[in-house]
Amino acid sequence: MRKIIFIVVAALALTANTAVADMTYGLESRAPGGTVPSSAPTYLYSFEDNTPGSVTNVGRVRVNGSDVDADALAWSTNYGLLAFTVQTGSATGSSMLEINPATAVATPKGFSYSGRDIRGAVFDAGDNLWVADAAQDQLLRINPVNGNTEQIIDLTLSGAAFNLSTATDIAIARDGTFFLVSTYDVYTVDVSIGALSPQHHFSGTSNALAGIAFSTDGPDNVLFGYEINYTDDIYQYDISSGYARTDFALNFISANAGRGDLATITVPVPGAILLGMIGLSVVGVKLRKRA
Repeated sequence: MRKIIFIVVAALALTANTAVADMTYGLESRAPGGTVPSSAPTYLYSFEDNTPGSVTNVGRVRVNGSDVDADALAWSTNYGLLAFTVQTGSATGSSMLEINPATAVATPKGFSYSGRDIRGAVFDAGDNLWVADAAQDQLLRINPVNGNTEQIIDLTLSGAAFNLSTATDIAIARDGTFFLVSTYDVYTVDVSIGALSPQHHFSGTSNALAGIAFSTDGPDNVLFGYEINYTDDIYQYDISSGYARTDFALNFISANAGRGDLATITVPVPGAILLGMIGLSVVGVKLRKRA
């Protein structure tokens, strides 16, 4: 009986993870104007993938009661909701935070990265944390437990060094493909060498994207975009139809959008899900044989 209960609990855990993963989180900071891309306060918000207009403003991201300028949001069921403070100018640097998704209260992780302007982040299906550094124009793989930088990859386009915008983010499609946005341009990335492949250029100024994320429980072709020109808006883009745009939530926080990010749980490729289900079935068979 205990073994049967164990199998049922495991199955329910998989179901629970799938249900939770349909929420998308985002950050929006303030645009101070001039050459400074963002400043505090930063707002944490969330929305349900399949419910247009369903944005909830969780609140200001604060550390010990003080507002912070935060960007590069990533979400993992194991490591929680992580982000990075950003500081530009003569003392450019970023520091890792853990954010409470229910209250927006942030706790420093104690990991700082001098000379880096970390503006995009994502966890892959293996829970590896990838970030985009707009100061050094690089992708980094960072250990979320000890903060160590485990991999540094220079971004290139057509073999030349790439200048990454501060309006940037990373998202991973269900087949494992890395997507990167740099303001008006969407690319795929070969993370083994940092080579970018152009996918789409937005010719209009109303598509300046600072955050992107794929739907976790919707069609594979749906890419959410957090747009920062004029008002703060969230759009859906059909990447299989020339990035055709659909309104999702318009001017959802009455603040001047500076920078920000989107984050969802990265869904494993279908083969990985199938193997997990097969593995669970095999465990069940073995347990029944031993009963």
